Amino acid sequence: MSVNELSDTALRKLYMAHVHGMGFRLIGEGFACAPSVETVVLSGFTQMTNAATGRVEDKYLYSVKVKREAWRAIQFGNLGQVDPVEALAALELRRDMTKTGIFRAIEPWPAEFDPSPA
Repeated sequence: MSVNELSDTALRKLYMAHVHGMGFRLIGEGFACAPSVETVVLSGFTQMTNAATGRVEDKYLYSVKVKREAWRAIQFGNLGQVDPVEALAALELRRDMTKTGIFRAIEPWPAEFDPSPA
């Protein structure tokens, strides 16, 4: 067995696929667990130390607003052909990312919550 180190680009692409895949799954779980929910807002962030202050800060990588109708348009019977990175990009996505997976911080969608019964 030999162990090969991944390049920085390969690591970033794996991370990009991972964080989008996790978000894709969480959105689906949100709709599945709450049939009355019509919109899911999901924001993915990481925590980084600010070199100027030493404080740990949240840096949002992406934020997506998904209407149930748009989610239903995804062909879940052909899920093996769905790329979570592309699937989220087809929705109301806020993200500043290069093709090689370098993320720059974004301002997330605000949480929208209507406590009144439907």
